[in-house]
Amino acid sequence: MTGWGRATRDPPRAVLLAGRRRLHGHRPGTPLLDALLAAGLLAPYSCREGARSACCCRVVEGEAEMTRNEVLDETDLAEGHVPACQALPLGATVRITYG
Repeated sequence: MTGWGRATRDPPRAVLLAGRRRLHGHRPGTPLLDALLAAGLLAPYSCREGARSACCCRVVEGEAEMTRNEVLDETDLAEGHVPACQALPLGATVRITYG
């Protein structure tokens, strides 16, 4: 599930990319893309502003709240897509996939 605004829940303890990699201990309010890149993962991105769709991923478990969206439509949002550069993970675990 996705939403707009500021993340208010506890930060996740784990972010899983395709079920393989776990990221632990990233700071609250850190966008998914920043957490992935800081962990050395090769995550796609372009502008880091939410204005293009290069970094878009799909949340398949957990929740991520968006701070900005200029590219996704209602269908994309309903399917769980988020721009990773603008998505703040919520809850204990967030699992994402690209493609």
